[in-house]
Amino acid sequence: MAYEACDCVRREQVDALFARLPAPAVVVHNAGIDLPTRLDRKTPEEVVRTVEVKVTGFESLTGAVLATPERRAALKVFCNVGSLAGRMGGMIGQIDYAAGNEALSRLGFWARNTHGLPARTLCWPTWERLGVIANYDAAVRYVSALDPAEGVRRWIDELCSGGTDEVMFIGQVGGALVPAQLRGFRLFTGHPDLSRLHGLAHFLGTVEEFRPFRSLRG
Repeated sequence: MAYEACDCVRREQVDALFARLPAPAVVVHNAGIDLPTRLDRKTPEEVVRTVEVKVTGFESLTGAVLATPERRAALKVFCNVGSLAGRMGGMIGQIDYAAGNEALSRLGFWARNTHGLPARTLCWPTWERLGVIANYDAAVRYVSALDPAEGVRRWIDELCSGGTDEVMFIGQVGGALVPAQLRGFRLFTGHPDLSRLHGLAHFLGTVEEFRPFRSLRG
């Protein structure tokens, strides 16, 4: 096995890498940056870089695949690695990370519908002590972490399934959800925490005032 460095947001680097390799059957876009800081403390450059690595990285990779008929014909799977943050909203300070992952999922559907690429987006929770997550202890207050062995098994299953849609993996729901996130979690079916989430929503009623970690009146 050989590893080669490549900045996926630099199209010229991606094109040079693809030119040196045989036409790939599988492409996995797993690049990511997570710099959780409250929005008023983020610089524009940090926001752009966090979103760019997902969106422009996707553009560079799909562009390289579509550049030649041989690469397009050889491709069997194009796997986007997304995040629950893109579906349910991230933790405090992850607004740009959540936006990048949401855009990545939508781009996967665009590539499938427009170009017929076998694109699939997997939206992962935090893996147990692995990945780009900056604050593990905070992350597991939202959703339980995924055991790496189980994650790899599920990942392989999805790569072999031939699907071209979006798949979300989620474990036990934690106690750090805010009202807006709770509304999204209630859309699930068959989740073991669903009765608790519906109970919380029923008890909450209509939110009249909410200040994160300070007060909630309903």
